[in-house]
Amino acid sequence: MIKEIIIKLNNEESKYKALEEIHKQLKGNQDYIDSNIILNDDNEGSTDHRVNIYITEDVKQIPKIIL
Repeated sequence: MIKEIIIKLNNEESKYKALEEIHKQLKGNQDYIDSNIILNDDNEGSTDHRVNIYITEDVKQIPKIIL
C-alpha cells in the first residue's frame, strides 16, 4: 500500500453520504474495479465516523476525488 487517506466526519449520515459520493466518482475506474483503490468504513458501530481510502502500489493513476 502506498497511500492511506482518512476522512473524519461528524456523524453517521455524513459518513454514508461521503462514501456514496466517492464511490460514484470511482465507479468505472479500472484501478477501483481491480481493488488497487479500496474504499471502506471499517469502523461501523463506532463513534469515530471515518471513510478510508487505500491506494496500492499497483495503481496506474491516482484519481482526483472531490467532496
